[in-house]
Amino acid sequence: MIVLIGFMGAGKTTVGHLLSERLGLPFVDSDLVIEQRAARSVRQIFAEDGEPAFRDLERRVIADLIGGPEVVLALGGGAAEHPETITRLKSVEVIYLQVGYKEAMLRVAVSRWKRSSRGWPHRSRPR
Repeated sequence: MIVLIGFMGAGKTTVGHLLSERLGLPFVDSDLVIEQRAARSVRQIFAEDGEPAFRDLERRVIADLIGGPEVVLALGGGAAEHPETITRLKSVEVIYLQVGYKEAMLRVAVSRWKRSSRGWPHRSRPR
């Protein structure tokens, strides 16, 4: 089990996919698992239930993932701050990806633009 942590935009997903391929392990993004279990986006969970409810769900999902089969696991930006998660992380290999704030914000903006651009054909175009 290898767990990637770091601020949003640090490259956890990119590095996670590369490590996954190289090591022959599945790649798992904890935020995607949370969204699947909740049948809602992270943004919706925050908006509808609040951050404490999201963090509780996040903590439970991460506990399940760390206790499960070997994977390369990317945690959400704030996930490694919960005391229970910190304790669980001591039992696995953790890689901290560091990035400057300006670079992280640029990466996040580019990522959001790419996601919205891919969705363009499925939306009605502005007139």
